[in-house]
Amino acid sequence: EGPVIRFGSTRERHEVIARYLARLTAHRPAIVWLDDVQWGSDALAFAQHLLDTQERAPSRVLLVLTARSEALSETPLEREMFEQLVSRPEVEQVRVGPLGDEHWAPLVGELLGLEGELALRVEERAAGNPLFAIQLVGDWVERGLLLPGEHGFEPRAGTSGLELPRDLHQVWLARVELLLADRTKEDEPALEIAAALGQEVTGDEWRAACALANIDAPDALVETLLGRHLAGTNE
Repeated sequence: EGPVIRFGSTRERHEVIARYLARLTAHRPAIVWLDDVQWGSDALAFAQHLLDTQERAPSRVLLVLTARSEALSETPLEREMFEQLVSRPEVEQVRVGPLGDEHWAPLVGELLGLEGELALRVEERAAGNPLFAIQLVGDWVERGLLLPGEHGFEPRAGTSGLELPRDLHQVWLARVELLLADRTKEDEPALEIAAALGQEVTGDEWRAACALANIDAPDALVETLLGRHLAGTNE
């Protein structure tokens, strides 16, 4: 197993990452993408730290932070931190609007294979968010609520109206809950640790973190995540 690095504080961890980026970009610039920061006060704090330390530890880094405005309204701490960031002169805020109406019919009808009333309901709830629509239909297929029909996906016989989640977060939450329902309760904390480690996690890092928490890191859980397209691999 790989070494375990412990930091005395969040600031120390941010400082180590900032110094690493300074060395990494000594000869070529880099782009660092922090996604879904409406749920990540730590990511927002790191962005603030990196900007604050540019004079003494300059790095040629373009930070790209993405956030969903409707979700920010539900997370007061992250919203305040986000507003502090965008108020800085070196930060540019770019608003990305929903997909245009003219593109929705091809997406829902041709790519997702939906039609009729169900297609209209998905279009209305997704409100121009393609990822929401794709993940929603994928969740329905995964749970066996949609089956291939003559002209596209159709609700399974006996399904009286498909429930439409409020947002993409609920879609992912439902898929994770479905995954955990088929596994032992010990897998839940192991999955939480993997999520806390970030978007990319090495096996050694995950097992070491689980060992610190005195829980197992089940390889079968990884295989299930990959099989249900809730995780990917670089191999």
